[in-house]
Amino acid sequence: MNIAIDIPDGRRPPAWICAKEHPFRLAAEGLERLQASEQAAILLAEALKADIIPLDEKVARRIAASRGLRVAGLLGVLGEAASRGLLNWRLRLII
Repeated sequence: MNIAIDIPDGRRPPAWICAKEHPFRLAAEGLERLQASEQAAILLAEALKADIIPLDEKVARRIAASRGLRVAGLLGVLGEAASRGLLNWRLRLII
């Protein structure tokens, strides 16, 4: 599973997430309205042919989907990873 995400400096993603720097020119056509991190994530997802791109902002999600990308929010990505056995966790209900 290829997932394109923006990783803040100093943080390490899980092994199943491939973190790459983007060598792309930002403000590509059709992305001008988005933040730099959203632009980079979309361009990287296209370049990697990512299975999913996690985006939460409505405008970014709409633009990514219009470019043929499969968009999911954070919970959608976690659900997909769990269904593929990529997460090792126990669900606890705290009341």
